Amino acid sequence: MKRKMIVALFVMSAWVVSASMNEANAQLTSEEQQVVALVNQARAQRGLPQLAVSGGLTHSSRNWSATMNSQHRMHHSGMGGRSENVAMGYNDGAAVFRAWMNSPGHYANMMSRNCSTIGVGQSGNCWTLQTSGGGVAPAVHRTTTASPVQQVIYYYPNQR
Repeated sequence: MKRKMIVALFVMSAWVVSASMNEANAQLTSEEQQVVALVNQARAQRGLPQLAVSGGLTHSSRNWSATMNSQHRMHHSGMGGRSENVAMGYNDGAAVFRAWMNSPGHYANMMSRNCSTIGVGQSGNCWTLQTSGGGVAPAVHRTTTASPVQQVIYYYPNQR
C-alpha cells in the first residue's frame, strides 16, 4: 500500500512539473506573440479557427531556432508529424510572417485546417514555427535552401 502511494505521488508530481513547464514555455516573447497574432488574424480573415499556443511546440520551436542560430545554418528538425516553417535573417515577427505568407508551402502550413495548436520560437535572427493537430502527416515534403526562407511544400490529402 505504501509503495502504491509513493508511485502515485511520483506520477502526480511529474504531471504537475510537466504542466508547469508547458505553461512557462507558452509565455511568448513580444516578437513570438506578434507572429502568433498575425497567423491567427490571417486565419480569421479566411474563416479558419484560431490556433492555441502549445507550450510543447513553443519549447520545441525555441530549441530548434537556438540550434540553427548556434550552427549558423537553416534546416529542418525531425518534425514527427508536425508542420514546420523555418527562417533565418529576419529580426522581427512581422517580417518573418510576411515572408512565410508569400511562400506557398509556408502559407499552407499556417492556414491548414488540420492544425489546432502553434508554437513559435526565435533565437537571434532564426525562427521556427510549428503547428500540430488533427494527426495528419504530410504526404509530400520537398525543401530547397535557395533563400533565407526555406521553401517547404506539404500536401495534406484530407485538406480542401
